[in-house]
Amino acid sequence: MITPPDRLHNTNMSVLLIMPSDVVKADFNQAVLNLNKEINLYLYENTKEHQDWLITVSNTVDHIVLDISQTGTDFWLLGYLLSMPHTSYLSVKDPSPYHLLNANRIYDFKTLVEKINKE
Repeated sequence: MITPPDRLHNTNMSVLLIMPSDVVKADFNQAVLNLNKEINLYLYENTKEHQDWLITVSNTVDHIVLDISQTGTDFWLLGYLLSMPHTSYLSVKDPSPYHLLNANRIYDFKTLVEKINKE
């Protein structure tokens, strides 16, 4: 697990989890047991510090998973992250307005794991 301010440079697939709840962390840990390759896992849990790290890492990872229900992230940063094509988001709010910025809403990690295994 890689946290601010660290970064890892290798050829592994990289996933960035942003503001995951404990339930999301547990679900992710269970889902990655089905991966057939190693990944670099970046974790961002602080909404006010290291935003420069978050922006840099978000532009270098292969997949971003944003737990919108837990985020206290500034709206401009939230919009920026949702505008990225490799961002998926979780939201307990239904209906959520985030689908206007990003169609990659996920409800579990099954699809993400399948996508990573195919890449």
